[in-house]
Amino acid sequence: MAHDAIGAAALGLAQAVLALAVGFGLDWNSDRQAVVMSLLTVIVGMFDRTQVTAPTPAPAVPRAHR
Repeated sequence: MAHDAIGAAALGLAQAVLALAVGFGLDWNSDRQAVVMSLLTVIVGMFDRTQVTAPTPAPAVPRAHR
């Protein structure tokens, strides 16, 4: 169960900013871009890990004996 779903938006924004920067002349090859996006993905994933909790299972229902 996610409590904060901002991670996907943050990664999309980072990708858009990187594409815009490259479009305006940032001289990074595709390898460097991939490393930066990978690091950002790891950082956002580490943050998301603190924001997500597992749902608690329903309590067990006692079964009637036959």
